[in-house]
Amino acid sequence: MAPAGHQLDPRLVNRFLAFLADEAKQWIDKSISINDKVAKSHVLKGRILMEQGRLEKARDSLMTAVEIEFKERDRARPRGIRSEQRRLG
Repeated sequence: MAPAGHQLDPRLVNRFLAFLADEAKQWIDKSISINDKVAKSHVLKGRILMEQGRLEKARDSLMTAVEIEFKERDRARPRGIRSEQRRLG
């Protein structure tokens, strides 16, 4: 918090926030390079890219997250159906 009577220069604040976003994106990119099947990583990357105004790349990241989520749900569904059939069988 700035001392009484002093205000933070909005340009400096914006530069600091942009730096944080760039650093966060680097960590997310590293996380994705280790395991690109984690939807939440792609969502976070998409949110950072939106904040940076890079909307097309943000959309791509968010669509990747959606695809991963649907694949995971489709993979889990047959197991649930099989266990339910055994239970009722």
